[in-house]
Amino acid sequence: MKKIICGIVLFAVTVAALFAQNNILPRLAVVQFAVNTARQKAQEDAIAIRNLVQSNMVATGKYEVITRDEIDKLLENQRIQVSSIASSENVRKLQLLNISYIVTGTVDSMDSDYSVTISILDVSNGRFSHSTSQFMSNTSADIYNKTAALVRNFQQGMSNEGETVVQTGQGQRQTSFKIGDTGPGGGIVFTVEGNFGMEVSRNLGDYEWDAAIQAAKNYRGGNFNNWRLPTKDELSLIYENLQKSGVINLGTQRYWSSSHSNYDGIAWVQRFSDGSQDYHYEDRTSSVRAVRAF
Repeated sequence: MKKIICGIVLFAVTVAALFAQNNILPRLAVVQFAVNTARQKAQEDAIAIRNLVQSNMVATGKYEVITRDEIDKLLENQRIQVSSIASSENVRKLQLLNISYIVTGTVDSMDSDYSVTISILDVSNGRFSHSTSQFMSNTSADIYNKTAALVRNFQQGMSNEGETVVQTGQGQRQTSFKIGDTGPGGGIVFTVEGNFGMEVSRNLGDYEWDAAIQAAKNYRGGNFNNWRLPTKDELSLIYENLQKSGVINLGTQRYWSSSHSNYDGIAWVQRFSDGSQDYHYEDRTSSVRAVRAF
């Protein structure tokens, strides 16, 4: 009898172990979100949004989600900066920690609104395989509801294998877009032709021309590094397709282009008040919006 009981127990333990192995979930961590302003409320809201993204990822039941304190401590111990988390050195460290996915995010503050983008890093290959963005106000109710919608759209986009997609230079996978949509980098889509599209960022501030080029280049909406200052033709498209058509109000500022004039020290600008283009001295200030193709 004892042998039979021991055999049954051994069999049960073996089956349980096999069952556990077959139900191991990939480990996922949501890291600190980048914020484009030092304003206290925006910083606090970014923490709340990160926590909501994490709880909604837990609710999917598809991942073993690492707690916020645990991943923050792991990154600190391994000296991993979130801003460079996809570097080959950091990816190797994450692989050794048996982490499958890292969810990163950006919160771009625009007066009383936010543009929130979440992206997922596939640690197995070191690539950001998917990204989704959402506009929301800075009210508690909107942050709660829109963050839940953001994660739902994020999950749906990852699972829609049969849907038409566009590919970016960084391997991002996105569903097809139309003018006025939120782009992969959290900007506003202003042109779409087949599988090619372009998005424009929020207003990045006022700069002299040389600094404007650098400000656009340094912008990291959606964790993308291919933002740049638009040409005068691209600015014209932004005005025609978004401002003049009434899709969205982009203000009445004068924006720098990357296009030189035929004279030294002068570059083209676009007025969003009436759509006219003119020259402007490069040592004077104009507003800046960055663009990127996807």
